[in-house]
Amino acid sequence: MSLPYLDGEQIREAEQAIRDGVPVDHIAAHFGCSSDELCQLLGRPVWKRIPDDNQTDTVDLWRADELGSVL
Repeated sequence: MSLPYLDGEQIREAEQAIRDGVPVDHIAAHFGCSSDELCQLLGRPVWKRIPDDNQTDTVDLWRADELGSVL
């Protein structure tokens, strides 16, 4: 995946907008890229969710006992 090009003035404009409280996704839309791409261009952390096929919405309280014995 190649990142879009932003010149120095656009980068300064984006950083100032972030400091002013503008959401990153709005700034990215202004420059025609995704918020992840904009964060990469600005050197900011990009958070990715790791897909989990076995994910459930419940908490297994008995699993804590099993994990405690491993530690």
